[in-house]
Amino acid sequence: MPRAICEVCSHPQPVDWKPGDLCIECGQAVRHEVRCFWCAKWTPAGKFCRRCGAAVLEESLYGAARMLREAGTDRFRIPKLIGELDPDQVDNFTRIYQRHAVVLNRHVDHVRFLENFLHQRHWSAALEEELVAELPWPDERLEKFSASMGPEVPTLPSGIRWENLATVKAIQAATPLGLTISLAVIVRMNLGDWSAQSEVASMLRATDIPLRSETALALSGWRALEGPVLDYGYPLLLQALRDCPLKLPAAVRLALMRVEGCELPAEAVASSDPEIRFMAALAAGDGDVLRAALRSDDELERATAAKRLIELEDVSSLSDVVAGASADRQVAILRGLVRRGQPAPVLREALYTVARNSESREARRAAIRVLCWGCPPDEVERLADAAFGDPSSYQAILQQAGLPPEALARFGDWMLEHQVFRADQFGMKDIAKADRMPADFVPRRWNAADPEVQKELCGFAEFQLNEYGDEDLHRFLVGVAFRPGDVKVRSTVFNAIYRWYRWNDSSGATPIAIRKDAIRRFFGTIPDFLSIYTRFLKDPSLPDLLKQAILADPVRGFLRYASDDVLPEFAAQPSAVSKLADAVGDIAYHRERFEFDLRTECIAFLGWLAQVPEFRKKMRARVVAFQGTELDHASKMALERLNATHAGA
Repeated sequence: MPRAICEVCSHPQPVDWKPGDLCIECGQAVRHEVRCFWCAKWTPAGKFCRRCGAAVLEESLYGAARMLREAGTDRFRIPKLIGELDPDQVDNFTRIYQRHAVVLNRHVDHVRFLENFLHQRHWSAALEEELVAELPWPDERLEKFSASMGPEVPTLPSGIRWENLATVKAIQAATPLGLTISLAVIVRMNLGDWSAQSEVASMLRATDIPLRSETALALSGWRALEGPVLDYGYPLLLQALRDCPLKLPAAVRLALMRVEGCELPAEAVASSDPEIRFMAALAAGDGDVLRAALRSDDELERATAAKRLIELEDVSSLSDVVAGASADRQVAILRGLVRRGQPAPVLREALYTVARNSESREARRAAIRVLCWGCPPDEVERLADAAFGDPSSYQAILQQAGLPPEALARFGDWMLEHQVFRADQFGMKDIAKADRMPADFVPRRWNAADPEVQKELCGFAEFQLNEYGDEDLHRFLVGVAFRPGDVKVRSTVFNAIYRWYRWNDSSGATPIAIRKDAIRRFFGTIPDFLSIYTRFLKDPSLPDLLKQAILADPVRGFLRYASDDVLPEFAAQPSAVSKLADAVGDIAYHRERFEFDLRTECIAFLGWLAQVPEFRKKMRARVVAFQGTELDHASKMALERLNATHAGA
């Protein structure tokens, strides 16, 4: 096929060029060229090839002449021989050659199609020059190239990215040519197929400078920078960009990557290439261009513009993009908002839409995190509804929202109502600090809660005690521990209280004791204490409780460390003390229900009560009753102490 080429800039002219037309690139004179049948190079239309000296034939005879050359005819005889051949024979040679040319053109068309997505467009012409010189092929090579012709490609690419990507993949799968494969892999990357990234990166070490440059441009375009990041050798990439002969595309990428010393070229801002123009806006932070990009049909372009605007603290126009983006893009945008770490009131409705409806759990979590910053206290239930079912989002509400005590209490009520209140929920310790969750939160919700929830409430109350030891909360838990109720709940409460005591005092010393100040602190009056403690000891579930509790101090410690300062007041309550003594004696009798150490403490306690003259006779009789049993030693010891005390008196 003939061509027209500029005599000054060597730019090929369009196929509709006519003699007399000037160069479309530089406006200079254009010459008509044809291929030489012998060397297959382009030469000006004239008598002889300027390269090899062979005669220039009519274009229609080129194929037949190449067939004669392949048959061994020399360059000087071919023109004469063609003139002597039967026209039908010439046509036959031409048809045979065209079979080869059709296959060649298909492979060249593949590269020409790929060039639509590349910065350099010399590849197809170079391939054509290389393969044309080989024609006609031997039968084996013709068969190989015919079998790998691959898809017929359109003259112009589709406007739909994924249709073009499918065509590129088909080309790569079919072609036997290494160059076409390499270019197809780069184009896949340019079209957003990140699975090609590692293959493209491997070409950063290519010795072919144009191929290495195209590789570097593909790896550093704004789309590639928005894709998954692989460790493919950052220094190699920067060096390839610096060496790239395409200065403007390379320079705008270096500026976008914020490489030190690489300034954004002024001409990039007004470039006719929309990709360069957009990268320039990203690099320069051009808010006008970026806001306009939010209306693009390209979702990745919208998301990328949104992320850059977030960096520029310009979020006023992002509502539609945030709410309407695909799940992956929502995640990318919202990560930027999370890193920003500031309230975004103008985006609240869009963020609620994402939190409720996004297919991505990560996007929903990120939306909740952003909503937490500056969350109005009256929105806490709405925020909780949006976070429903996701503990990480509950954590964000607890730790980030900065809710005042009354709003935290409402959030706690929401968690209770939706059965998601957990003491081990991350963030609970944060709101257990002073001036956060009200200290009366647990006491006010206790009676309405079932046993499982009560255990969770107790766990949270323990956090509050560890933080600031509220006295009212302390007394409340002690009261729960000593009154009838679910054994596992009471065990949880006892354990929480005693863990707290050990936290504050490594000896585990307990302020709960039969002592005036302790009774007044936790139980109110002596009569109240006697009633509560007697009921506690007579509780049928007491054996099970003692098995569950970490320590037996609620019973054994009370009995062992009773203080004499209460005895005068005990003396004023003979009936109540008698009932308490009955309960203590019952424990001592029931060897099958209570451990030996506790039963011995019961004997000692009865002996202690016998110090009161009004109780001495009855208590002594109770102690004596255990002589001759396995508690005989405890009984004798109690009597000895009693006798010693009485003798001293």
